[in-house]
Amino acid sequence: VRSFHNAPCMKQTVGTGFLGGLSIGGLRYWTHRSVGTASTWGAVVGGLLAGTNWYVCRRAMYNAAFEEAALLQRVMAKDPEALREYSAKLQARGQRYGEQLENGSE
Repeated sequence: VRSFHNAPCMKQTVGTGFLGGLSIGGLRYWTHRSVGTASTWGAVVGGLLAGTNWYVCRRAMYNAAFEEAALLQRVMAKDPEALREYSAKLQARGQRYGEQLENGSE
């Protein structure tokens, strides 16, 4: 429970759901002046946005992991193209993490 907020895709998902629900709920309240209707619309839209965002984000994360596993299998089989591709990927990661360290972010 203490690491729940650190789950991959969690911050993006909650943020999208919250802001989308708040926006639609606010718009609904502004046009109809009914708190019940506005809160219902906001909650439904927020839940749908959060659920959709969670699914899409996690699917992209797992696809990236499967692609990297396939690349590593090709590297283990000594495929020269896979070795070049993996070397370029590692170099790009090193540059990205180096830039993050220079900027003070994690």
